[in-house]
Amino acid sequence: MKNRALLFICFGLSLLLTGCGATSSGALKVGTDAYIVNVSSSSNPSEAKKIAYSDAIKKCADSGKEMTVVQEKQVKDINLYVVDLSFKCVGKDSVEVQK
Repeated sequence: MKNRALLFICFGLSLLLTGCGATSSGALKVGTDAYIVNVSSSSNPSEAKKIAYSDAIKKCADSGKEMTVVQEKQVKDINLYVVDLSFKCVGKDSVEVQK
């Protein structure tokens, strides 16, 4: 019962943090220091993009690195806006950050 209550609390907090119309996969590891974030929104494409970049920057900052974009895709599907952001976390002195 406690686990179920905790699950509902976490779900409620995630809705508050991402907005009721947007959901984020969070940063998913796809390689060495390489990640992808998928955000979908039923109402606001700019909010989806903002959340994707925020998740990516936070993921890299948590490891003392900076985020560099590998690829960004935005798709409009009937009533849903989707942003796929592929990124790498690189050292602050990396050539990739200085581009």
